[in-house]
Amino acid sequence: MSHADPPVADRLPGISLGRPFGVPLQLSTSWFLGAAIIAWVFAPLVERWLLIEAPWTLVVGASFAVLLGLSVLAHEMAHAVMAQHFGLRVRSMTIHLIGGVTSMDAETRRPWVDFTIAVVGPLTSLLVGGVAWLGYLAAPDGTVFAFVTWQLMVANLIVGVLNLVPALPLDGGRLLRDVVWAASGREHVGTIVAGWTGRAFAAVVAFLAILPVLLGRPDVVWLAWGLLLAGFIWIEASRSLRYAAVSRAITHLSTSTLMRPSVFVPHDT
Repeated sequence: MSHADPPVADRLPGISLGRPFGVPLQLSTSWFLGAAIIAWVFAPLVERWLLIEAPWTLVVGASFAVLLGLSVLAHEMAHAVMAQHFGLRVRSMTIHLIGGVTSMDAETRRPWVDFTIAVVGPLTSLLVGGVAWLGYLAAPDGTVFAFVTWQLMVANLIVGVLNLVPALPLDGGRLLRDVVWAASGREHVGTIVAGWTGRAFAAVVAFLAILPVLLGRPDVVWLAWGLLLAGFIWIEASRSLRYAAVSRAITHLSTSTLMRPSVFVPHDT
């Protein structure tokens, strides 16, 4: 995902990982929680696939979590490099619990530029998924490399497709916003459309998260991640709608409405 103003993730505590392409990179402390959950969830799958036992199942799961984090970084770096190509200053990249965020100083004010910056992220994820698939085809059956490349392929395909959903704050929401912006000539109209789509998508994700509970087959991990993702999408979509409201109000302001007559007073008053 890419943002033009500081997202919530930028304000979370984290670890500095340098400045790739001159952009400050931060690993949020929440990522470690996500990595631990991934290692724990994947441990039984690793045991069935590779016929190994703990603690090696956790080691393989943690290795997959690290590679998944690197693929998320590739997604965010694609946003950053493309933004720099168009002359924008990228403030930071942050990898956090449920993905990553690239933060830029200002909106491009050109829908086709913003569209290009947004679309390269999902395309990069799909490309990484394709490379992982080739690695899986070349790997011997029943090996750690085969397991990791297969899971990495599936994860990146999910990330790529999910980010193309036309709902803010996902990259697909920015694409929808830019298309409506270009067609209407008004940025705030595109933001409102994509923001409400984001809220609707958040409601769908929340419903899917609680569906197993309603069917009598509760899954704690599915429920927790689903509600976390739904909450994040709802909060950021609502934030975009507030931004659109402010942008719309600003467009109706003029200098004359803000000016007040000067009042002259004696210097000794």
